[in-house]
Amino acid sequence: MKRSPIYFDYVSPYSYFVFHKIKNDKKEKQNSSALEFQYLPILLSSIFTFWGQKAPAEILPKRLFLFRDALRYAKKNEIPFIVPPEHPFNSLLALRMSTESVATSCDVDQYAVIEALWNYIWRQGKDLNHHEKLVEFLSGEKLPGQQLLDASFSGAAKSEIKRNMDLATKQGVFGVPTIIEDEELFWGNQAWEDFLEFKINGNIGFNQKYYQQLVSNIKRES
Repeated sequence: MKRSPIYFDYVSPYSYFVFHKIKNDKKEKQNSSALEFQYLPILLSSIFTFWGQKAPAEILPKRLFLFRDALRYAKKNEIPFIVPPEHPFNSLLALRMSTESVATSCDVDQYAVIEALWNYIWRQGKDLNHHEKLVEFLSGEKLPGQQLLDASFSGAAKSEIKRNMDLATKQGVFGVPTIIEDEELFWGNQAWEDFLEFKINGNIGFNQKYYQQLVSNIKRES
């Protein structure tokens, strides 16, 4: 099965929720026919800057709504969810650690690293700034914690994040999580079912001819 690119940032609880769905898909299908993804960590704050957007944390009502909405969703879907001590937080270290280049250099599965980091940050609500505790946790997950930490500062990891960012903006990514399938963007946790419908059945879910009319109108206005 062709891999679908998925852009994510650990600062986003909605990215965490989507990865919970990915984990369930792998578990239910026992990896034999599970969906395949290309994992592309990106820095959400830089995406906001590129498009001239304000981050949710800069708009108090939106920030408070985000917490209420995430807490409600987690409870409704029985997902372990603890907000880290500081939010938003600097996720760059974890993003670099999650790159394919770091996984390759450390001879580990990229998804295994990503899943462990999600558990550390949002399942246990831990602080990424405590490197020793992070290394200890990763080692407890049978991953080479110190090696992953060291590799996250490599030029290869930094370059991969930059490439992911460049690709994301070229593809029109404006938020996370975003899954792309045949140039169609599925943004947000709520788009998961729409993505599946398109991926499996090819159903885009709307009248494409009418959409093109709307696009033409927007282009004329600009």
